[in-house]
Amino acid sequence: MAANLTDILSLMVQHKVKVDRLLNIPRVLEALSQEDFRRLREWFAQKDWEIWDKQIEVDSANGKLDFLLEEAMTAKSQGKLGNRLNHILLWTHA
Repeated sequence: MAANLTDILSLMVQHKVKVDRLLNIPRVLEALSQEDFRRLREWFAQKDWEIWDKQIEVDSANGKLDFLLEEAMTAKSQGKLGNRLNHILLWTHA
């Protein structure tokens, strides 16, 4: 879901982000060395995975992923589950 300008401005106010700091981001990024830019990309990627992991944990705790286990159990009972997936299912269902 794309955020509209109102949503972005609201978030900026909530987090006390100053517009002038946001406008300086491109200039700051362009001034980074290749090594610093690489480290920044790695940091963003790691942060993205952390957010993803937290969301998976929340969804799992709320039962939103139960359908995946049900599908896997059905596939297993029908003999359609590959050997590697069978080991994973046994490990997570134990």
